[in-house]
Amino acid sequence: MSDSRFYDTNILVYAHNMSDKPKRDVAAALIGRVLNGESIGVISSQILGELFVALTKRIEEPLSREDAADIVMNYAISKKWVRINYTDETIKRAIFSTVRSKAPFWDVVIAETMKENGVFEIVTANEEDFKGIDGIRVVNPFRSQH
Repeated sequence: MSDSRFYDTNILVYAHNMSDKPKRDVAAALIGRVLNGESIGVISSQILGELFVALTKRIEEPLSREDAADIVMNYAISKKWVRINYTDETIKRAIFSTVRSKAPFWDVVIAETMKENGVFEIVTANEEDFKGIDGIRVVNPFRSQH
């Protein structure tokens, strides 16, 4: 999947967050490219779970559980998104890697899951936590907005 990009939770959240229009527009355009078949978007079950929690608890104007469930289910069943998951071997590698890199554990799990599945680029606003992890390229679509 060399031409695919993994999408971090924050990108999906921004696409559905009404309180930050500039970031919403950028994120929605990226997701639109996946839905239109212009790019290959990859997510994991971990991202889907994080998305539900973020949409219902962590944004300025939280969504109802029902609205958040609809959004997450659309990602979960869409044939336009490639879904990958971690295993117990992934967790073992992530533990070793997080000890070595000092990066946050769940971000390392994402990175290890990506690498296991041949995905080496992540689209995220969270550059700092991912940049210390070997083997992946970090793309922040909001960088030009700072």
